[in-house]
Amino acid sequence: MGQMTVRNIPDPHYAALKRVAAANDRSAEAEVRHLIAQHVGGTTGFGSKLVSKYSGIADQNVLFERDQAASDPVNFE
Repeated sequence: MGQMTVRNIPDPHYAALKRVAAANDRSAEAEVRHLIAQHVGGTTGFGSKLVSKYSGIADQNVLFERDQAASDPVNFE
C-alpha cells in the first residue's frame, strides 16, 4: 500500500478534520483514508454511493420489493 505525508495543512483545516473524524468515531488518519476512498473511487458499490449522495433526502428505511417474475428473453432479430 502507498504512503504519503501531507505538510503545511492550515490549522483551521486540521482542526476541522479532527472534529469530523471524531464525529465519525475515526482517527484523523482513518478519516483521510475514508475521504480519499470516497472521492477517488474506493470499493464502495453503486447502492452505497447512492445512499451516501442522497442521504437525508428521503427516509433511509424505505424498502422496495423487487418484481420476482421472470422477464421475456431479449430477441435480437
